[in-house]
This record gives sequence, C-alpha cells and structure tokens, in this order.
Amino acid sequence: MVSTSSNSSDESDSTKSAANESTANDAGNSTMTKTTSSNVGDSCTWYADSNCTQPRTGFDCLNVLLSTDECAIDPDGTCVSMSVYKEYEENRPYYEAPSRYFPASNYTYCSANDSVCSSCIAEWASDYESTGSVDSTTYCTGLDGCVCVADCEVSDWQQKVIDYQCSNSDESPDFSTSTRVCIMISMAIGVAMVLGMLGIRRCIRQIRPRNYGPGSIPRPPPSGPQLSLTGWKSLREKLIETEHTFVQGDLQD
Repeated sequence: MVSTSSNSSDESDSTKSAANESTANDAGNSTMTKTTSSNVGDSCTWYADSNCTQPRTGFDCLNVLLSTDECAIDPDGTCVSMSVYKEYEENRPYYEAPSRYFPASNYTYCSANDSVCSSCIAEWASDYESTGSVDSTTYCTGLDGCVCVADCEVSDWQQKVIDYQCSNSDESPDFSTSTRVCIMISMAIGVAMVLGMLGIRRCIRQIRPRNYGPGSIPRPPPSGPQLSLTGWKSLREKLIETEHTFVQGDLQD
C-alpha cells in the first residue's frame, strides 16, 4: 500500500469529485502501457504456485495481462476471471443496481506516482485505521484516466481475499465442519423428540382405562366399610328350607 502525506482540503474535495463523476460503465483512458505476464502459472486471482497465499494486486490485475484468461477487479477488490463478471451480469436481477467491476480490457490501474490516486490512498488509509472502513468513495480516477480501488489499497486486503476465496473454495464441494456439526446436532435433536413422543404415547395408553365395549360403563370397585349381613343370610336360608318342606309335603299328599 502506498502512503503519502495529507493534502489540503481543496485537493481532497477535488479528488472525491473526480472519483464520484466516474460512472459504472466508463472506460479508463489511461496511456499506461500494459504488459503480458511471462509466467503461465499465474491466474487472475493468484500468482503462480501461490494459491491461498499470495493474491494478485489490483495493479497487476489490470496492467499485467494473462495469456490464458481475461481479468477484472470485482466489487470486493479481488482480481477475478471475466467469466465471473459475465456470470454475474447474466444472473443479476433487472431491478438490482449493478455492482462495480473493472475489466482489464477497459481500465488500467494507477501507478504510485499519480497524485490524485496517491491522495485517495492516503485518505483511505486514515479512514480505515480510525473506523475500520472507507468512506463512500470506493475508487478514484487518476490524472490520465487510470483507476485505483479502495478495497485493493486497505492494509488487510490480502488477508481478506485469502479468507473469502479460500474458505469458499475449500468448502464448496462438501459441507464445512460447522455445517456438518449443526446437521448432526439437528438430527440428534430430531431423534430425541421422536423417541420422547413415542414414550409419552405409550404412557398415555397404559394410564387410559380399558374399553368395556360400546355404551358400557365399567363399575367402580366398592369403597368404604362393607356390611356383613350375617343375620339376613341365616333367615334367608331358613325360609328357603321351610319352602322346600312345604313343597315336599304337597308332593306326598
């Protein structure tokens, strides 16, 4: 990242004005000569043999072309293949405002000697150090039409690219560890709930009174003290015996 001393407020205001006047579809008019990378192992996002360790800078993304791919700076300050940009354009809803991409075919990145861009970089560094973010000016247009992008100039841009690109790419084929843990916990909770419901249902069946048939009401068992009725039983037996005696006498007559 390039650091310069703070300029006057007039110069800062003119820098912001120059940046804000650039539209999403304007192409830079830089006269800077572009070169082609001699390392065929370079990709848009990474230098050769440096996947997830050393992302390509915004300067190289726009100024050092690849023989194997076309590149662009995406809205997060990452150098990506133009296929990513084309896919975004194809899938973007019509009502959604377009995100800002900088294709290498239309733009060049400002050098450290560009006074306008140097002023923007110094201001971004100050804002980022104090607030953790930059202001609404996300890029600036240099004196010769080149551009510099805030997300490519903040102090931790490299780590942000690594975190975003590598965490997504490493876990895209499979679920991440945290996702797998959440799924396992959810499955365990689901099994526990099913077993709990089955247990409650079984208890309710055991407590519920048996069915004695349609319309029948089971007689409750007797409660309280019971009468012995010994005298009544003796008198009943005597009456039965007397009745049998009379019946037998009538049969003999």
